Amino acid sequence: MRADSPLASHGDFGRDVPFGRIRGTNYAPRPRGRSISSACRSVLISTWDTICVCVPTVLRIRSYRFFFVSLDWSEPPHVHVRRENMAAKFWLEPVALERARGFSRVELNTIIKLVEEHQEQLLRSWHEFFGR
Repeated sequence: MRADSPLASHGDFGRDVPFGRIRGTNYAPRPRGRSISSACRSVLISTWDTICVCVPTVLRIRSYRFFFVSLDWSEPPHVHVRRENMAAKFWLEPVALERARGFSRVELNTIIKLVEEHQEQLLRSWHEFFGR
């Protein structure tokens, strides 16, 4: 994947397309035991390249959406959190903020408490989704 890829934003990924297609090859591995669902979205990399990403929501609390990104399979367990146009990424072992955009410090403290409260469930979902 190119360094200037728009995947870092983890925004809305567009329309549904077949999973793992980038110039006719499998790019992102499909999580074991999972069928392709509406969580799989495409990202236009250039005029000719499309990459598909699974972004399953694993938890919703208040207005926060906790989700994984299938392209993150090689990283340690973590969860992404979004609300409106704000985003954050938290490591799960141990729970720590990796990066955030748009959230206030007060709100980040609230989210980190939610991640700590649901850490076991999030880790279980991570291992189930990524098959490890």
